[in-house]
Amino acid sequence: MGQRKKTLVLLVIMGMISITSIVGQIYDPPPAHRYDVMQSFRPQSSVDKAVAESICRFGFDLYPRLNKAGENLCFSPLSINAAMSMVAAGAKGKTLEEMQQVFHLPISAEEYHSRYHNLIKLLNASSADSPFSSEIANALFMNELYGNYLNPDYTRMVRDQYLAELFSMSMSHPQKAADTVNKWVANKTRNKIMSIISKDDINDHMVMMILNSVFFKAEWADEFKANDSFDRMFYPHYKNGDTGAGIEVKTMYKKARFPFASVGKVKLLEMGYKGGEFSMIFFLPEDMTEFEKTLNRDEFVRLISHLNVNNQVQVHLPKFKIENFFDLTDTIKSMGMPLAFDALQADFGGMLVPDTDLRLFIRFIKHKTFIEVNEKGTEAAAVTAIGMEGVGCAAPEEIIDVFRADHPFIYALVHKPSMSLLFLGKVSNPKP
Repeated sequence: MGQRKKTLVLLVIMGMISITSIVGQIYDPPPAHRYDVMQSFRPQSSVDKAVAESICRFGFDLYPRLNKAGENLCFSPLSINAAMSMVAAGAKGKTLEEMQQVFHLPISAEEYHSRYHNLIKLLNASSADSPFSSEIANALFMNELYGNYLNPDYTRMVRDQYLAELFSMSMSHPQKAADTVNKWVANKTRNKIMSIISKDDINDHMVMMILNSVFFKAEWADEFKANDSFDRMFYPHYKNGDTGAGIEVKTMYKKARFPFASVGKVKLLEMGYKGGEFSMIFFLPEDMTEFEKTLNRDEFVRLISHLNVNNQVQVHLPKFKIENFFDLTDTIKSMGMPLAFDALQADFGGMLVPDTDLRLFIRFIKHKTFIEVNEKGTEAAAVTAIGMEGVGCAAPEEIIDVFRADHPFIYALVHKPSMSLLFLGKVSNPKP
């Protein structure tokens, strides 16, 4: 068959993991194989590991529920978690307990929200002079008819801790309201995502919509050369050396030093971006199905602890672009928090003024993503929209490692100072 190509697993992770403490607890590799995690992934003291772990654990919990054999995948654990954390800030009783279980939220809610504030500021620290662009944005679009029902303490907390923009608007004209929300979405994602809701999502009983957006753009620290990219075979059905039928895809090539590891039947590669704060970690298994069965946050941390910084690696990586849309309403409900979606039992009293007959529940959760990886670098965006409806009222010659991503892979994009998980996905077929 000549040189065989394999399925690559790519995890795009911009979520927070407190690596310095987590790696030591889970796995202690021998010094010769230890990746310098302590220096490369150094969490900021202002960012508590509880925030990082809640994002990462939820992301790996959600992955198998969104993953479909043979299909590409991209989603943002950070975006969904941030939006739902704002919702949880107004939840009470058993509704809050269920949300804490599903999203791995700590019991001390007030402290958690203040530390989320630190994460947002950290990820938004890029400037016009930065070699990368990273922005997390939040917003509350509130129905002006229900202005007197909303608890000002809640809206103030979301504004101050999550840096959310507050908008009061009429929802009597659904198309106009949808256009207003989608204009915000397009602006925050640099037009990579043009819309998240339609007029059919809006009615007079919609009390407010809670939105989060994530945008990331950066160039590789060591870029691929465009004239080194050629059409090469990619094997979507590769498994343990059996390639199956292949397709031609545009594949980039570079030989350089990268953090690399071969652990059991999976190869790992880390590629950094200019500025040194972000990197993408690739997972290339011999058997994607078996690998995905063990994929969780703890296994992720164990695997990256094997990365060796000084390897000379031949990298063969297909260019790819993925756009996904998910209605997560039933998915999140089925993960163990049905009360939040029940018009009669949901308790979001923290969002409302005391002694009101109005009750709120989650009507929908929508999530849309975009990611593109090419010779220059990566651009990615995500949006999560949650509709709250009301009822009641509403080196010399050396061995060179080869990382040939010629079969399905998982990708993870990482903010290294915090290890925040922003995106997580899989490339089953690089062709659009």
